[in-house]
Amino acid sequence: MNRYATLIGAGVCTIACALTGQYEEEEKPAEQRPPGCSSFECVDNCVCKGGDRASCETACMPVAGTGGSGGASMGGAGGTGGLAAGGTSGMGGIGNVGGEGICGNDLADANEDCDGNDLKGADCALATFGTEPAGSLRCSASCVYDLSGCTTCGTGTVEVGEDCDGMNLGGATCMSATFGTRPDGTLSCTPTCTFDTSGCTATTPICGDGVADANEDCDALDLKGATCSSATSGARPNGTLSCTSGCSYDTSACSAPVPCDATSCPFGCCVGDQCFLGTTTAACGIGGEQCETCNPCYQCGVSSGDCELDPDSKWAIVCIDATITTTNGGTSWDVDGSAPDPYCGWESPTGTPVTRTATQSDTRFPVWDQQAANGISASTLLSGGGAWSLFVYDEDVGANDFICGVTGPMPESAFALGGFTDTNNAGCTSWEVDLTCMP
Repeated sequence: MNRYATLIGAGVCTIACALTGQYEEEEKPAEQRPPGCSSFECVDNCVCKGGDRASCETACMPVAGTGGSGGASMGGAGGTGGLAAGGTSGMGGIGNVGGEGICGNDLADANEDCDGNDLKGADCALATFGTEPAGSLRCSASCVYDLSGCTTCGTGTVEVGEDCDGMNLGGATCMSATFGTRPDGTLSCTPTCTFDTSGCTATTPICGDGVADANEDCDALDLKGATCSSATSGARPNGTLSCTSGCSYDTSACSAPVPCDATSCPFGCCVGDQCFLGTTTAACGIGGEQCETCNPCYQCGVSSGDCELDPDSKWAIVCIDATITTTNGGTSWDVDGSAPDPYCGWESPTGTPVTRTATQSDTRFPVWDQQAANGISASTLLSGGGAWSLFVYDEDVGANDFICGVTGPMPESAFALGGFTDTNNAGCTSWEVDLTCMP
């Protein structure tokens, strides 16, 4: 299909052909077409031909490399005794070489406007005959020019439908473009050929022009970034701030927050004015009380709303120090009369192998600050009945002497306090033990 005939119709083919250095040929009636023309596609009105006019034998453009029998050809065949496009009559006549081009191979053939990126050197100016010379010419999937990217915007001439074009403002000014609301400043043109009034200003601020000036709180929708909170100094931070016709803030739709308390938050807890469900370690509580953050190894009780010891949490037993009595029931701790050699140990259950601290030699005032055990669950420490024992012994050459000790259960208060101090326990006048959560 000839692109000029398609684009501009009958009556102007001569002009279109002249633009490309070609000439026009009339379409022939059906009875004058060569044999096989039914398999060809003819232009509606005319076709532009190149080269010598005398070589043109038909207005039909081949769309397939096929023909009648009897004439071998490259890509097509002329029928016996008939005329093939671009060929001769009779057996052995040369048919159309290759037939029509293949659309989609990025090679624009003679019967295609374009193919992919191959535009045959055309641009918007050529393809639209100068009517839309700017923009970007593309090729459609059917290998005809896609003019959707062509435009008059960008030519420097203000066309119908454009406010301006490049530096050409069509005589407009800030005064005319803003209808006098912002007459000063510099008017410019956008890349889409509409007025850019962002550089226009008002000599005297005008309330109602949609631009909040220095002496105005706001103007229409221009609130200068203000909110209910900023406009009411935090007193009524909720709601929607708007602007009055006099360009001052309208805070009538701003409201104070609803206080969080037992009435507004009966099943949760409060952080400021916010109500939380109150069942997490980060926010634990019910009845509108202030939320509590639970310590490590604690969980939020769903029914109580209190932070409770997690029975599955793990703890380390750290023996800190002790003060030991002068004698062991009236006799020396060691046979040579020297002070005891104390260590702190752990058994769980009682009677199993001991884990312990290092031994402090010849002292009634041992300072260990070491773990006697670790990874002990809270549920074990809360158990009694010989579940565990913690003790201080005097290490001797023979049998070790018991100095002091405790057995389960561990008071739950000791977990919250991080340990305990035991006094007047057998041979210990005091004994300090830390409980350390192991998250």
